Amino acid sequence: MVLFIVGYSVYAAFVGEEDYRDLKRRIIKVAEYKPYQQTGAVMLCLMCLLFLTGMVMLVRENSYPKYIERGGVGFVSETGEYFNLADSDTLKQAFCIDNQYVYAHSACAFQQFFHGY
Repeated sequence: MVLFIVGYSVYAAFVGEEDYRDLKRRIIKVAEYKPYQQTGAVMLCLMCLLFLTGMVMLVRENSYPKYIERGGVGFVSETGEYFNLADSDTLKQAFCIDNQYVYAHSACAFQQFFHGY
């Protein structure tokens, strides 16, 4: 193969038949070259997507909710100690609970309820 330059263009002239076949074979090999297998890349992407989906589901299932509803009523004593009273019939008889206030029904029920504590 002989290369020659005319102006800014480069031309190739083939001296023999073998040069042309070698060049054609090389160009075809370059055109067919793939750095990775396409099916392997697709499978890897699908596996990563499946793994990420599984991790998101695992985190969502094992996370605490935004709030935890606790039964009963929470009180703070004069010393600043917090304690939770379980929701029971005695609690409902002793107190009336509103969104803003807690009312004691009667002194007798109130004393009877706190007698256990």
